[in-house]
Amino acid sequence: MDISRIPPVFVEQISLCDWNSDVTRDDLIAVLGDYPVYQEIIVAYVDDDDSFSSPEEVISAVPDQAWQDAQNAAAGDQQASGSATAGSQQSGQGASQSAQSQSAQQAGRSGDQAAPPPGSDQTAGGEASQSARTG
Repeated sequence: MDISRIPPVFVEQISLCDWNSDVTRDDLIAVLGDYPVYQEIIVAYVDDDDSFSSPEEVISAVPDQAWQDAQNAAAGDQQASGSATAGSQQSGQGASQSAQSQSAQQAGRSGDQAAPPPGSDQTAGGEASQSARTG
């Protein structure tokens, strides 16, 4: 059997099963806990009452197209995760620069605004005068 078409991580994970006794669908799903794409393959192509005595039997139970689809899905996940990481790094840098810019602007503005004269009912934003008139 040519297992080169099978994702290596799948082969590694199912090899962790105890092959001294028959391995069930539940055993396979448990050992593939960190790989939902491969769990879905097992659910789709392995019946509840199936049992296997070797990794090769499991691999044979799944059609070639399913392995190709899984590899494409895994490749897409890796690309998406790489893009998301790069995007979050860029947005993190942008947020840091924006925060620095806002701090500089606020520091400059604090000297520009005059305090209201003593005894007046106005604040710098004028909220007190509005509430005094309406309230």
